Amino acid sequence: MECPGTPRPSDEDVQAIVDKRGLVFGLGGSTELYPPPSPNSPARPVPTPDRTYRSLFQQPAIEVQPAYAENDWYDFLFQPAKLLAHTQALKANPALTPTAHDVLTELLRKAKPANPTTELTARDHALQCLAALAVLQLKFTLEDIETTVPTNLQKGLMDGLVNYATDPRVLKLHNVEQITVEEAQILRSRWQLRIAIKKMHVCSMTLPSKLPLSDNTKPPPDEVEQLHSITGLLPIPQLLEGLQSFLDSNEISDSNRRAINMDLGVYNFHKKQYDAALACFTAIPPKTDDKVLTGYIAACKSVVGKPETDLEEQLWLWWDQGKFDSLVGHLEKENINHGRGKNALSVRFRSQLEFKINQRLRTDGQAEVVAWRRIQIINIIHNLLERQPQVASAWIDSAICSLHRILKSPDLVEFLRQHIDKLPSKQHLKMFVQAVNRAFPQRKEGKELSKHTKRQRLVYEEPTPSSTPASSSPLEEAHRLLSNGAWTELRQKAWTSTDEDNASFFRLASACGALMEATTKPFHVKTILQLMEAVVKELVERKNPDDFYDLPLSVLETCVSLVAGILQRAYTLNLCEYRVSYDLAPYGDLAVLVAFAPNEPNATTDPVMKLNQSDLVQLHGNCLAALLKRSPREPRWHCASADVSINPIVLQKLSSAGDFKSAVRSYLVAASLATNFFSQLGDMLDHSSLVRLSFCLVKLGAHVAAAVLYQTFPAEEVVYGLRILQISPQQHDTAFFQYIWEFSYLETLVHLHTKGKNQRHVDMLTQLIQCPELNASNPPQSKKEMEQRLLRSYFRELCRLYLPIE
Repeated sequence: MECPGTPRPSDEDVQAIVDKRGLVFGLGGSTELYPPPSPNSPARPVPTPDRTYRSLFQQPAIEVQPAYAENDWYDFLFQPAKLLAHTQALKANPALTPTAHDVLTELLRKAKPANPTTELTARDHALQCLAALAVLQLKFTLEDIETTVPTNLQKGLMDGLVNYATDPRVLKLHNVEQITVEEAQILRSRWQLRIAIKKMHVCSMTLPSKLPLSDNTKPPPDEVEQLHSITGLLPIPQLLEGLQSFLDSNEISDSNRRAINMDLGVYNFHKKQYDAALACFTAIPPKTDDKVLTGYIAACKSVVGKPETDLEEQLWLWWDQGKFDSLVGHLEKENINHGRGKNALSVRFRSQLEFKINQRLRTDGQAEVVAWRRIQIINIIHNLLERQPQVASAWIDSAICSLHRILKSPDLVEFLRQHIDKLPSKQHLKMFVQAVNRAFPQRKEGKELSKHTKRQRLVYEEPTPSSTPASSSPLEEAHRLLSNGAWTELRQKAWTSTDEDNASFFRLASACGALMEATTKPFHVKTILQLMEAVVKELVERKNPDDFYDLPLSVLETCVSLVAGILQRAYTLNLCEYRVSYDLAPYGDLAVLVAFAPNEPNATTDPVMKLNQSDLVQLHGNCLAALLKRSPREPRWHCASADVSINPIVLQKLSSAGDFKSAVRSYLVAASLATNFFSQLGDMLDHSSLVRLSFCLVKLGAHVAAAVLYQTFPAEEVVYGLRILQISPQQHDTAFFQYIWEFSYLETLVHLHTKGKNQRHVDMLTQLIQCPELNASNPPQSKKEMEQRLLRSYFRELCRLYLPIE
């Protein structure tokens, strides 16, 4: 559509302004003209003299009233409905004032901050959204926007379009033009690419006669300055990747797809990447009247040309027929025979082949073919062979970076090494081999994996189309049902096998299915204990820890939670032969429910008495060890392991010694995993776990470190930290003084070390008390941030001391 601009004034208006400015000469103060102007009087009339002499500096000011008032823009801001009415009028009469150029320029100029680094205010965002709404109401294309809006204000308009698409309710209007977030992002990405193309052709020393993607035969004088004033754009590789992802999507419209391909083609054309440009242009459906597209295609074809040899035509035929192995074999021979004669394949052919591979790899649903990656590896090495030895070092680094992106499996690494061994010996190739050995070292074969580990890995591999459940064996069927959580089908299915190992697993799968199905609905404790007894009977006989890899994580978590709850229930009722002292919080609600649920009304004895407690203790240890091995990033199991390290589950008549250092390590690992290495402090551990961590630190002699934790506890528990500080003051670690913010703790430490005549410690504590961050008049938010910062450093210091393995 024709984009309206500011209309030129008529000849009469120009003459009137000129006549008024003529008053500066000689006598004259009246604006009445004598004689009146007429077409027959070419001479300019002289103003009527009023007998007053005025010098050049005493002339009256000439005020030309603008076609719009200043408050019109604030009316648009506070009453967006007026802007809608004005845009409707502009669609009917583009010459209406203020014009579209005036509206958009004024709104965006008022929304642009004086300092580009300052953040936009809510008013600025509203003005940008108003400008975006005006563009949508006028149905402007990107070309119309570039013609109407000054270049230095276009970025604000694009940001406004994205903001308006993200939250269209910001203007509180109904029945207005809308734009989706994806369309707004496409528009902004296209605009950024077009700006990048224009910047390629302008600099401070030269100015072309015409910029690409512009209708101006000669750009305005300030075009270069405006282009260079635009900042905050995405890097070109990221921008190209984003536009390509839009093309790969099936949800964008045909017009957007055509526009993206056109802009990408123009960019590649000006980068002199004519193969890629031609591929973008040919992807656009042709139109008979599109002379620009036809011209670009003709220009690209004149540079690219047709295949130079019949061999290239044969290779393209192999590509179209999917004979990739033949293509790889011929490319390998090209590299092996390099330097012995003229290369049969041109650089143009290799670049086109690389482009087609990348295009297919980006296509959704396209299975990756190993031969494509091998072709990319061969092309990288061929590019290195073409370089001279004196400049090969820089190209080696680039080749290693490209290989890091391509080599995604050990087979590809092995193919790379085999291909290098076949190449002729050259000095820069030896350097390349050394770089490959450093970047992709050969690893020794590890120990043979057990059958259970291999079976567990198969669960996470994508099934092949030929592997259907109907063709699988009963053992594979049982593993599949366990992995998919088909508990009812597992319980109801009758399994038969002559192999004792398979029969044992079938019994275990059926027992686990019945137990898991029962926990998904209301149950009695007696029912769960009966089902648990069948599971314990099958699991307790499995001495090898790898046997637990046959079970899904959900089954292991349920088993360890139920066992923990059962042992706690027996210990509470004084029916347990073992000493149980762990917290149920890591095991979840299921353990708490089993531990404290009431019996059935008519039950005379608790059903827990019928279970073999030694088997339960053994199963608890095996399941917990398996969970730590299979879910090492789950904080709950590290807390549970720490509890058991402090108070091992042993017979009550036997004594036990806790491993406090292992417990501290487990607690610190759990806290680190829960808070992303203490970057997001919050409820990282439950209260009881923190108390146990402090207890372990006291046992290890770190009294100050243990007291630091009590600062975070409720007020009634803070006094226990004071008691800890009074234990062996001569063993206090001064490194943890800096993490104390409670004045009562600092005053106690000053008193203890003054009495112990340790002046150095007293001076250090006095400096901490006088620290401005501990000022009582600081706002609560500042105090909270200070405490979080100290706790973060405190836990990281503990990790430095206790996590390294001795």
